[in-house]
Amino acid sequence: GKSDGEVSAKFIPDGGVELYHDNSKTAYTKSGGFEIKGGNTSAHTELGIIGNEGQDAVLLLAADDGDDNADYWRLLADDSGDDLWIQNYTDGGWETNIRANGGGQVELYYNNSKRLETASGGIKLGWNPGTDPGINAYYDDIVINNSNTASGSDGGCGVSMISGNASWGSFNFADSDHNQCGYVKYKHSADEMYFGAG
Repeated sequence: GKSDGEVSAKFIPDGGVELYHDNSKTAYTKSGGFEIKGGNTSAHTELGIIGNEGQDAVLLLAADDGDDNADYWRLLADDSGDDLWIQNYTDGGWETNIRANGGGQVELYYNNSKRLETASGGIKLGWNPGTDPGINAYYDDIVINNSNTASGSDGGCGVSMISGNASWGSFNFADSDHNQCGYVKYKHSADEMYFGAG
C-alpha cells in the first residue's frame, strides 16, 4: 500500500512480503524465514520485544520443528528485576544456563545449578552437591579474588587466590570465622615465600 507516494508494504506473488517504515524497507520474508533490516537513517537495527506491565519479555527459540522438549530455548528479561536469563526446556520445566544481572554479576550453571559467578573482586566458583540443584544451591568454595588486599576479603569456607596485589600473591584457606586460617604467600619485593596458619 502507499500513502502520499510512500510504500508501506509490498506483497510479491510467488515471493516475499516486504514491510516499510518511512518508505524504507525494514523487514521482509524470504525462503529461509524472516529478516529485519535497519532503515536508511537507523543508528542500529532493532528487534523489540516489550512485555506488558508485570510480565517478562521472552524470545523463544525452537529447533528441529520443536517436536521434543530438547529443541526449546528461551532468552528471558525478568519483569521483577533487571536480570537476563538463557534457559533450556527439559523435564517439564525451564532450567537456567546463564543469568546476567544488570550492573552486577554474571552466573554460569550446570544442570540448573550455579557453578561460577563474577564478582566485584574477581570470580567465584562453587559446587554444592548436597542440596537440590536450584539456582541458590551454591557455596563459595573457591574465590579467585582481585581484592587488592594482602589477606583477601571474601574467603567464605574455602580458598582465596589473591592475584591483583602489588606486594603479595597468595593462597588463603578460610573457614566460617576467618578468611585467612592458613596461607601460602609470595612477597614480590623480597622474593620470599611464607607458609603459615592463623
